[in-house]
Amino acid sequence: MKNFKLYMIACLLAVLGLAGCQKQEFTPPPIGEKVPYQDTLNTTWRQALAQSDAKLFYQAWQRSHMDSLIRTLNTTGQAKFTVLALSDAALQAGGYDAAKIQSMPVRDLDTLLTYYTLRERITPATLAATNENYIAYSLLTRAPLKVTSTTTLNTGATFVPYVYKQYLQLKNGKTYVNGKVAGSGKSATAKDGCIFFLDNMVFKPTKNILQIIQTDPRFSMFLAILTYSDQLANDTITKVGRVMNNRAVPFDKEFSWTPKSTQNYVYFTTAFLPTNDAFIAAGFNTLDDLKKFARRGKPTIVTGTGNNKTLYGFYAIDSLLTYHCYWGMRLYNTGAIFPGSPYTSVYGDYNAPVMYSNILDNSIVQNYVIINSLAYPPATGPNYTYYVPFDFSRNASGNIQMRVKGSEATPATITEADIYTLMGPIHAVDHLLIPKGFKIR
Repeated sequence: MKNFKLYMIACLLAVLGLAGCQKQEFTPPPIGEKVPYQDTLNTTWRQALAQSDAKLFYQAWQRSHMDSLIRTLNTTGQAKFTVLALSDAALQAGGYDAAKIQSMPVRDLDTLLTYYTLRERITPATLAATNENYIAYSLLTRAPLKVTSTTTLNTGATFVPYVYKQYLQLKNGKTYVNGKVAGSGKSATAKDGCIFFLDNMVFKPTKNILQIIQTDPRFSMFLAILTYSDQLANDTITKVGRVMNNRAVPFDKEFSWTPKSTQNYVYFTTAFLPTNDAFIAAGFNTLDDLKKFARRGKPTIVTGTGNNKTLYGFYAIDSLLTYHCYWGMRLYNTGAIFPGSPYTSVYGDYNAPVMYSNILDNSIVQNYVIINSLAYPPATGPNYTYYVPFDFSRNASGNIQMRVKGSEATPATITEADIYTLMGPIHAVDHLLIPKGFKIR
């Protein structure tokens, strides 16, 4: 009983800690799409769940601690919740039949159900008001991970417990969760919450981006050149004798959780990662080919007053990788956005965009801000706004294609979308995202 009370207190603190920090990544104009749903405003969501066809889900709920957890979180009686209720077929396909549910440890049922229970009332009207994904926080945390308390990084960020998020959308009569169709649009709106009925389970990520690419042979060349580029950076840092802003955190470390004092934290992002086929299509048949290219260009070391050294520009390999994993903010000899700028001066607070495949459309994401009002020089220069740097389209087969804005390079096709990680989705692409005017040879 003592452990259970501690468990409830931990869940309560985690959810209350996020109550003031939810933030939509951006709000596009409403589209007014009508979505069918069942009006049950005279009942509670708990009653609607008990009366629904989600019998196995309700069986799991009855065996779990969920009712006690909800009461703990709802001390005022005013709290509202949304439940993503799985159909019997969905649970059975995931290995959860009646016998399994009846024999499972209750704590495992709690973990399953808190992932599908959201901390606010989200209705079909809520989702129909936007063509972007609606970001909802579940009741499931993942200790000891921490995340930034805002959608921007770097300045004054505090860290809160990692909470699993669900990215929701209603489109063409379908319920999307984290980029994939999960239901047929069926829901039950109650006076104190809402239920969306799902026909498919929603995968729960357990690995960061680096852990995924380390175990997927499609990304072996990318991982190898990633490691090599970080070795180059470390060598240059040693020569300069000072830390290079951001490059002090190597590419591979940005794809994993990094120690922050005595805690672990991650940030959210989207990675458009090149497969081995993407490198081969660009003429890089071996890792040695990539290493030769990597040595083609590097930052310039400039000695100033008092023997103070500054790095200008970036590595050629940075330009080859930057749009795949860093939103185009590391370009050789351009200082990313500002030509000739010091390596250490081109970064402002930037948003951490999570873009699942269901919103990879110019009409939705073209005005999404990556860096807002970045000034260069920092004290006196004009402010710049840096937006998502990609154009998205569809080929004849309906596959998503993308390339850097203004680039004449062959568009990259997303060969597998929405590879789930704790940090956001990976989209595998079959061509390199070549910047405008950039010459590989």
